[in-house]
Amino acid sequence: MSGFVAGALVAHPPILLTEVGGAQSERVRATADAMRQLDGILSTVDAPLAIVVSPHSPSSMTSLPVRRAAHASGDLGRFRAPQVRVEAQVDVALAAALVVDGQRAGFALTWAEETELDHGVVVPLHSLPRTMASKRCIFLGVSGWPLSRFVEFGGWLQLRLQDRSAILIASGDLSHRLTPDAPYGFRPQGPLFDRLSYEGPFGVGYPVVAFTAPAAAAIVLDVQALGRHAIDTYLRTRQLIDPPQPIPIELQSPSAVFVTLRKDGELRGCVGSLRPTEATAAHELIRYAVASAVRDPRFDSVRLDEVSGLTIKVQLLDMPEPVAHITELDPHVYGIIVRRGDRQALLLPDIDGIETPKQQVLAACQKAGIDRYAPLKLERFRTRTLT
Repeated sequence: MSGFVAGALVAHPPILLTEVGGAQSERVRATADAMRQLDGILSTVDAPLAIVVSPHSPSSMTSLPVRRAAHASGDLGRFRAPQVRVEAQVDVALAAALVVDGQRAGFALTWAEETELDHGVVVPLHSLPRTMASKRCIFLGVSGWPLSRFVEFGGWLQLRLQDRSAILIASGDLSHRLTPDAPYGFRPQGPLFDRLSYEGPFGVGYPVVAFTAPAAAAIVLDVQALGRHAIDTYLRTRQLIDPPQPIPIELQSPSAVFVTLRKDGELRGCVGSLRPTEATAAHELIRYAVASAVRDPRFDSVRLDEVSGLTIKVQLLDMPEPVAHITELDPHVYGIIVRRGDRQALLLPDIDGIETPKQQVLAACQKAGIDRYAPLKLERFRTRTLT
């Protein structure tokens, strides 16, 4: 399972902690107990990443701020408890990728002003020690976007995190209008708004709401069997098969695909697409498994008696991104596309014998028939491998 697999809406009153509230913290004991229960629930979730959102973090009316520093920290000194301190590591590579990819997708993500973590972050993270152990974080601020825009962004973020598992910590109190002495006075709608609150003794509703993704039977796709079946059927009938149903979630969306065939450890064919050409990655896989078997100009077509001996590797290609300088390449992580005029070539990542960006670019130029010293357009991409 990938994307958000669990999370919580949590209250952040500093008085929740006895270091701040002393005897007054007893009045929110139910909330404190609920936070401990929440810590037990979330600590069992296998997710190395936490996306943390606080209404007191850096804000903007038009954009969504993202923290960029590798290390973030904060304490409750302003509440006379500087000893309550939180330290967190930021997944800086992911933060940078989210800002770039989000902007390309039309979401105004910007770098946040570097400040100490606010109490909306410190209180929940301090209260969830087992959950946060060894996690890297992405810290998001708040924006004046309309609700519909946040819904769209949430859907995009879930898809963007499909290659990893994450939990969401959404920090926020509920209504601040439960009693006449509440921060903003009493309104009758306040208690109705706070139907999920555990308690609100100081006129503010304190929520602790957990969610976990429903357990679902994993759909296992045998890539080797599917690829061989597709090739065998095509060699016999000249027809492409349909993918088996139901299609696994990771293959339901369109994706460019490269399929590599090997026989006795030796390359037997490798063909793929630069952009999606089919409705789903499953359909793309079938098309290019067949193409690798019969349309790679470096090899004779695969024979029927060879099909059972083929080993198949499938790589799903992420959308390519422009590269301004060769230093942005890493041949073990990124594949590349080189272009000049009507000539272009693609190299997959982690090719034997290619150790440096310079070697990778040179190999791609040779493949495309491009002068190595000519001005080039470079793009890089990541892949996800199915075997």
